[in-house]
Amino acid sequence: MPRRQDIDPVDIWSLLPYLHLSEWHSKPDGVFFRIAGTELVATAGQEFRGRWLHEITPNEPDLEQVMNLYYRVIATRVPIFGRTDSSTLRLGVEFFEWVLCPLSDDGKTVTHFFGLEDYVSTRRYLGGYAQ
Repeated sequence: MPRRQDIDPVDIWSLLPYLHLSEWHSKPDGVFFRIAGTELVATAGQEFRGRWLHEITPNEPDLEQVMNLYYRVIATRVPIFGRTDSSTLRLGVEFFEWVLCPLSDDGKTVTHFFGLEDYVSTRRYLGGYAQ
């Protein structure tokens, strides 16, 4: 697993609007967002940076479903990919594809996550067309 220090947002500036970097905390288990891109925030309709996952996702069934993804990455120490079909606050976004990657300070224990989301739309939004 790469270390958090191996990910320099400046090196991937074109992806910044679509990514998030977060920390894993245990006892109690939780995810804390350090960086959240502008497209992610616009689509969710709320800021992620500087907040806990349980603050962003207060609905218990939804939180449990998302936490299970993080638990899976922690257990396997490999990235997972997915597609979420749900309504968002972003006009025209019908679903999004995502990847959640583990990062580690010691190469053994997951300490951080790198996530990337790709929003799919069949309509024009914010001056662009979905590919």
